[in-house]
Parts: sequence; structure tokens; C-alpha cells
Amino acid sequence: METTLVAFAAFAAVSSYAGVTIDGLFDAGYQSNSLQGVRVSGIEGNGAGTSQFNLRGTEDLGGGLSSSFHLETDFSSVSNAANTGSMFSPNTASVGSNQNNGAAGRFGNGEIAVGVKGGFGQVQFGAINNAGLEFVAQVAPVFGTALGGGYGATIGANTGFNAVRWANSVRYDTPIISGFQASYIYAAKQNYTTTTNYNAGMGYNNVAGAQELSARYTAGPLKLLFVNSMTLGTGGTNDTQRDFGVSYNISDAWAVQAGAQNTQLNSTGVTTNGRVVGTVYTMGQNRLLANVNTLSNATNTANQVGLGYDYLLSKTTKVYFRSDRLTDANSVSFATSAGLIGNSGGKSFTKNAVGVRVDF
Repeated sequence: METTLVAFAAFAAVSSYAGVTIDGLFDAGYQSNSLQGVRVSGIEGNGAGTSQFNLRGTEDLGGGLSSSFHLETDFSSVSNAANTGSMFSPNTASVGSNQNNGAAGRFGNGEIAVGVKGGFGQVQFGAINNAGLEFVAQVAPVFGTALGGGYGATIGANTGFNAVRWANSVRYDTPIISGFQASYIYAAKQNYTTTTNYNAGMGYNNVAGAQELSARYTAGPLKLLFVNSMTLGTGGTNDTQRDFGVSYNISDAWAVQAGAQNTQLNSTGVTTNGRVVGTVYTMGQNRLLANVNTLSNATNTANQVGLGYDYLLSKTTKVYFRSDRLTDANSVSFATSAGLIGNSGGKSFTKNAVGVRVDF
């Protein structure tokens, strides 16, 4: 639920921009993770979603034009230290009373976008969510990037399986015509310049670029999505990823999803193929979730199964259970989220979570 702002205290001023709203979610609970029999458990966040605040604004400019902005801030719901960027390094022998295992959060660390919209479509500038994230949301609509969907292990939103947006990017969305819409994202590659006394900004650092073309089609209960993305490496090597996702609402209570993903890492010569099949079924206040994913290269296959249950206390509050199990017979190096890179021998990784999520 979105709440209209009269004043946004964080900016210490009353907004004069029309249509300013704030929304987001809080998520925290108990989690237990096990890797090859070694178990770690405790209170953690983001079992069923990324805790975040979103500040949004829209304004009618007349003549069919409107402007908009979006500022997202992701945060840790279990650690004050994490939200100041104070994270302790792994394997540190001496830690203080503020140690944590949450992700560090800083203001404005999520999607940042500003743009205009009209009969021509929409143009946005900033650090904009890519269509690879839309693919994850389509094939795992309730799991998303949290536990159970396979994000970062068997499916990704970019070729590195580690990002959902590119900095310094521009996105263009066409108008929706007969249920069809296309989008293009461009993030310019920047190479470091050795010019003496060059000021910070473009050319100050090496920045990998990206290009992405996507198309989506909606016809009643059917949704289709195709994404073709390419990462422009600063070393001159380009990696590519192609996604195809489909979802269908069989009824108001039951939906099914499926997807395929091909990732070509030209920098390493590795090609992987991912497959996703899932379903969501709602019975009154009860919602059941399941996803089965595979990821394979020329020699090996990893399998992931995600199960979930939500008890819907209201439209915005739920108690949830998530179970995520990844098996990787030969420790293929693509299983990034399981921490299996560089390890030898078969591995299995299990995550279980019970918690509360509140959307607002």
C-alpha cells in the first residue's frame, strides 16, 4: 500500500513536486543455513523480500507528458551497523559487540531513475533495474530474489548473476501497442584515462558497460518476456545472456511459470543453460509456492528446489516459511550464491527461513 506524503522529513522540507509517495517493505525472521553439514543459524532479514524504502514521484506536465523519479534504499532489518556500512570481514578473529551478518546498506543504494513519459514512450536516466530482473520476477513472482527462487545460483539478472541494474544507464520503453512493448537499456563503457590532474567523473575509473534489448507481450492471463543482454567488459570481452519467460494465470488462485536462460561467458569460454518451472496457489489466507530450477554446462548440472508457504494476515502482512536447496554434483563454478566457487567435490547447500514480511 502506498502512503501519500504531506512532508518528507528526511529531506527536511515539504515537497512541492506533485504525486510524491513512499512505499517499501520490512522483512526479518529466523534462518538456518547448512553447507555440507556445517550449520549456521540466527536472526536474519530478507527471507521473503529485500527490506527497502522507495521514494517515488510523478507529475502531469500537460500535453500528454509527465515526469517521474524513483529513489530506492535497501537496508538491513536486523543490524544497525550494517546500515552505516560497518561490516566485519569474514574470518576476523576479533569482533566487537556490533558484529552482524546482514548486507550493508546506504542511502540510495537501490534503483535510481528520473525521466519523462509521453506518447513516444518513456525515457529514464540513472541506475535503472534491468529486464533481467523482470525475468526473475516473472519466473519466480513471489520468491523473487529472496530464498527459493534460485536467483544468483541457477538464474541471474545479468551475465555475472550478481546485479539487477547497471550504473550510468539510460532506458527507453516504447508505448504499449496491442499488448506488446519493447525496451532498450544502454550503459556506456568507460575506460580509465591517464590525463594528468583529471577530475573525478567519467574516465576516472574503468566501468563495464552494457546493452539490453527486451520485449514483452501480455494477453489476458498470458505474459511473455524475452531479454537479450550483453555486458561490455573493460578488457574488451563481451558476455551475453538471453532469457525467455512465460507465465499464465489458470485462475485467480492458481498461476504457473516457466523460463529458460542461456549465458555465454566469452571471457572464460563457459556456456550455461538454466531452466525454471514454478507455480503459485492461493487458498484463502494460505499461499503455496514451488520452484524447480536446473543449471548446466557442458559437463555438469546443478539442481535447485524452492518451497514456500505464506499465511496472509492482511493484504500487507504475512508470516512466511521458505526452504531452498541447491545441489551441485561437481562444484561447477557458476553456483555463486552457494559459496561453492573454487571448491572440489560434490556440494549441497540448504537454506530455511521463518519470518514476517510487512509491505507498505
